[in-house]
Amino acid sequence: MIILAEVVEHLWEPRKVLKEVRPLLKNSGKLLISVPYKEKITYQICVHCHQATPTHSHFHSFDENILTEYLSSSGFKPLKITKNCNKLPNRLHFNLVTKKIPFPVWRLFDRFFNTILNKPISLIMLCERS
Repeated sequence: MIILAEVVEHLWEPRKVLKEVRPLLKNSGKLLISVPYKEKITYQICVHCHQATPTHSHFHSFDENILTEYLSSSGFKPLKITKNCNKLPNRLHFNLVTKKIPFPVWRLFDRFFNTILNKPISLIMLCERS
């Protein structure tokens, strides 16, 4: 298994890197990838070069369709897609209340908010080398 956690959005050429990662896996090897979900990319003026530079160095924004297309075109078969950490409870600091509850309960809580308000912070995808 290879894990790319919050990496791909920082790459100039994510497809190229995904294609380079694929041969590192055995035939049934898995890739776990997480990216920010539908992030609005903003720009700042760099203090060094005085050019517009993406905030947090995020060059790409992803949703399920874009990430699936990148992975499929790079030789991966998506197995499972999960959206996590809804923005509403996160902005309301519900984490202060929910940090002591078991993860499965928190996950139900998060799924509930993602059902009523589709605003997750991250997208996690499990893929298999095809």
